[in-house]
Amino acid sequence: MKGILFSLIPFAVFAFISCDRTAVDENFEEARLLFSKSAELILETTSKINSVNDSLSVDSLINIYNKEITDINFSFPPETDLKLTEQENDSLFKLIESMHKIKAEKLKSLAFVPTDSIIQENVGM
Repeated sequence: MKGILFSLIPFAVFAFISCDRTAVDENFEEARLLFSKSAELILETTSKINSVNDSLSVDSLINIYNKEITDINFSFPPETDLKLTEQENDSLFKLIESMHKIKAEKLKSLAFVPTDSIIQENVGM
């Protein structure tokens, strides 16, 4: 009886690993899809921020980005983001950091408004 059990153990382990590997591969595939959708959205938003000419549009784009990234994250099973590789996490971090730097630079450039000579004259009175 023990001989039969010991001979079945390798088959059971192989079957368990095979089933588990399929689930793992699906999780990694979902993580790759999450990464690509997130990166695409970040790059698209960054490009749009570069092309707008007022701070209201920048804020609107950031609000749209926040909603869309949330929708993307909730469209995947829980903890899919934990399956991303270290390189993918680093890439997303750098893309987001770059987007926020560009946003800050854009808002700073839009904040400079040449003074109006009429206002200067009235203030000097």
